[in-house]
Amino acid sequence: MEAENFSRLISALMRTGAYPHPADPVEHIETHISHVLLAGDFAYKLKKPLDLGFLDFSTLELRRHFCEEELRLNRRLAEDLYLEVVAVTGTPTAPRIGGAGPALEYAVKMRRFPQESLLDRQPLASDLMTRLAEEIADFHARIPVADRHLDFGSPDAVLMPMLENLTQVRARGHPRQSGAARSARGLDTGALPSSDSRARTTPSAWLCARVPWRHASRQHRAGRWRDSHLRRHRVQSQSALDRYRQRSGIPRDGSGAGG
Repeated sequence: MEAENFSRLISALMRTGAYPHPADPVEHIETHISHVLLAGDFAYKLKKPLDLGFLDFSTLELRRHFCEEELRLNRRLAEDLYLEVVAVTGTPTAPRIGGAGPALEYAVKMRRFPQESLLDRQPLASDLMTRLAEEIADFHARIPVADRHLDFGSPDAVLMPMLENLTQVRARGHPRQSGAARSARGLDTGALPSSDSRARTTPSAWLCARVPWRHASRQHRAGRWRDSHLRRHRVQSQSALDRYRQRSGIPRDGSGAGG
């Protein structure tokens, strides 16, 4: 879908008649890659038709695929929130969620929750940090891990999307990108640990599939954490970090043999 029609579609989805359930009023939240429509008891997330290098939502099929991937990954920790992928049918000016006919777009359907339940709106208390660390550690212990002999997590694989991001920024003429680009290109990836050395020293549990950790507590989502808050609560959070390391089999010094 072209950007102009996609914009019309989002505007039309602000109307309550686009939904098969009570949805008055519809609220709209926009991120750099998605549109979220809060409608009644549910929320619908549509991915923008973008290709940013590190992600590619440029075709309808790709957007459907990544909606399904989001559902699959996030249901592991938030099954009660992530419900299904639904088609948006009709026309850009008269759409229908879950209607008949060919799909214009796809959306991740989620159960709506109060915005006050977001993690960044909760007190940064030691009990919350402990529960969050224990949940993540248990999760890491039971999910599949990546083969440590693959390039996943290698210096070159980490650097590549960084350089792609800078290419995207340069195309938009950002005034501060030149210095950042020079710094990134000046990285000597050959001086970083090789795949073989990482295989000997990195616990395989660290190389897990992408973790939707913003849902790890089942009732909170992650927000931005200010450095000042982290410094203030460093002592309180240390016990939670130690528990995470213990449950995940990660030594305190960060070393260990891969298993």
